[in-house]
Amino acid sequence: MTRVTRSASRVATIGAAPHPAPGKANDEKAETAGRREVNRESRRSPRIALAHPLRIRFAGSDVYAESVTVNAHGALVDSPVPIVLGTNLFVLNQRTGESSRAWVVFARNGERPGRHAVGIEFLPPAPGFWGTAYRP
Repeated sequence: MTRVTRSASRVATIGAAPHPAPGKANDEKAETAGRREVNRESRRSPRIALAHPLRIRFAGSDVYAESVTVNAHGALVDSPVPIVLGTNLFVLNQRTGESSRAWVVFARNGERPGRHAVGIEFLPPAPGFWGTAYRP
């Protein structure tokens, strides 16, 4: 059983870790593999709110979406269609003309009906993707 407590930092589950054999070393590895602490101090690059129109290509589809929050490593995107976790993407920033490969690291229903929140990670990081608007 897992006990969840509230604290100043947020913990995000990244994936289910296999159940290792009992032992301190294996317990530490499982905890590290299954969870990553995410807070402002541990982010790879700062997030900012930035709405840029995006064109996203995947699996033969073209989707027009908009960024919500961005950083050098990716973005939270408001999409009109769901995109499956792990999907490889080609993303074009229609404001800057920059493009990048990415993949889906987070997906859920959006706050508005018919919208979907999609977290993307650039492959590799692309701080220039957002143009001069990204000044963390």
